[in-house]
Parts: sequence; structure tokens; C-alpha cells
Amino acid sequence: MRDVTLPSRSGRARTIYTTADLVCQIPHHSLQATYQTDYAINGVNAEGSRNSRVAGASFAVPWRATLRNTWFAGNNSVQSLLRFTDSYANDATPNAGTVAKPFVESYVVWDLSYSYKLEKSDVSFGVNNVTDQNPPWVPDTNHLLATMYDYSGRHFWARFKKSF
Repeated sequence: MRDVTLPSRSGRARTIYTTADLVCQIPHHSLQATYQTDYAINGVNAEGSRNSRVAGASFAVPWRATLRNTWFAGNNSVQSLLRFTDSYANDATPNAGTVAKPFVESYVVWDLSYSYKLEKSDVSFGVNNVTDQNPPWVPDTNHLLATMYDYSGRHFWARFKKSF
């Protein structure tokens, strides 16, 4: 805390208001990205596809990335997390009467959190999916890909962590 003072007409300095200095230490940034160039199962090229028709195959999304930015100030920290999933071919058979969707669009989610570090514990709270983006709709048996996307929408959370 510091007092901000200005001189008065009488020549004496007077305190006008008090401010708190919040100095951020060097922020921590990280980018984790995966690019899948080749993906073949039993001689079948399954690159860039959902692969619902290839036995033993899994999603082959070309790009996935996570950008994490964390800022620290004393015992306080703020974290911003951007998660990206690239578009990919959808080879799943749609429900009866549902139009096929040959490609599933890319998706970006932003999470934000705050933490305060105590001597042997942490208190945190945040919001996942800040912008309340809906994950891609996929016309298959249940229209959801819970293994790929979080369909809970924007949600708030709190956490208390204790070390022993």
C-alpha cells in the first residue's frame, strides 16, 4: 500500500487517496499442440476422420491444441486456458431421417480460473466454457460425442485443496 500525496496551497502535502500496488511476476505461457500426419488401421487410411466404420480405429483429428496463460501476483494466480479441436471428416451413419453431416466443424473453448495460495492449502474458483459455446452437433445415434466434447455448457466451480 502507498499513499498518493499532492502539495496543498499552504505548502504542506496532503494525502488524497491510498492505492495498492499489484505487481505481476513473470507470467507462464505454454502451448501444447498435436498434429497427426498419418493414421492407418489394417491398411485403411483413417487420417482426419471420426473412424466410426473402421474396426479398432479412434478419432484422427488433425490438430488439437491447448494454450495456457498463468499470471502470478504474490499468493494470487489467474489462469486462462484455450482448447482447440480441429475439424474432421464424419463417417458415422446418421439417424434415420437425419441429414448426413460429412464434416464436423472445429471447436474452441475458453476456461478461466483464479487461485489463492495459503500456507498448506489452495482456494480456487473458475468458469469453464466462459463464452458458453455449444460443441459441434453430430447426426449419429445420440447427436453427442461425449468422448470428444464437454456438453455441460458454461459451468462455475470452486475447489479447496489441502496439503498434509
